[in-house]
Amino acid sequence: FVPASPESGECAQYVARRENPALTDGFAPLGVKWAADIQGHPLPVSDDGRVSVPFGMREYRVCAAPGKPPVSKPQRPKLAVSGWVLRAAQGVVDRTKNFDENLQRVLRFLENYRYSEAYPRVPAGRDPLVHFLFFSRSGPCGLFASAAAVLLDQAGIPVRLVTGFSPGEPAADGLRMTSAHAHSWLEAWHPEHGWVIVDPTRFARLGARRFVAAVSAGLSGR
Repeated sequence: FVPASPESGECAQYVARRENPALTDGFAPLGVKWAADIQGHPLPVSDDGRVSVPFGMREYRVCAAPGKPPVSKPQRPKLAVSGWVLRAAQGVVDRTKNFDENLQRVLRFLENYRYSEAYPRVPAGRDPLVHFLFFSRSGPCGLFASAAAVLLDQAGIPVRLVTGFSPGEPAADGLRMTSAHAHSWLEAWHPEHGWVIVDPTRFARLGARRFVAAVSAGLSGR
């Protein structure tokens, strides 16, 4: 993203450039007030502030700002969850606790899992999420996000999965994002702040780094 101007009204204006125009929705940032192609023709923006980018478009402009929290709690869709996962959730979340407590419980639980860019091989007939939680205990961001989403859902918290890109790398004309920056996370509904971003993969990777640092410190002290 390249800032096109410091501010435009009550939102910040950006120009988004895509390396792969075959992607249908680009970065699709949240909180978009308006969007347009480079020539100024408007692009559709959903009620919750997501821009829809046409197939093949390489550049577009957005004006983004944090959205207002929803007035009422969203309806939770009924999820088909394995009994294995339900039993795991019972040991992690507690419906009598508030949002913050349950979120911390889920993030601490997932710190015990290892991040890997490769999806594990799942035996035929086994639920991929069950395999991640009880057998492989390692996997990419999509599995971390899915696990966190199901656990928070069992705490009665509305959630939705998000796929997009991590911030990318600095480039001469802004930030460069490629398929290597593809990422999955989720949004969870906070009773006071509305939809908030939750990235369980980041917390798991930070936990792994702390473990490596502790082991290194112990070895160096011998």
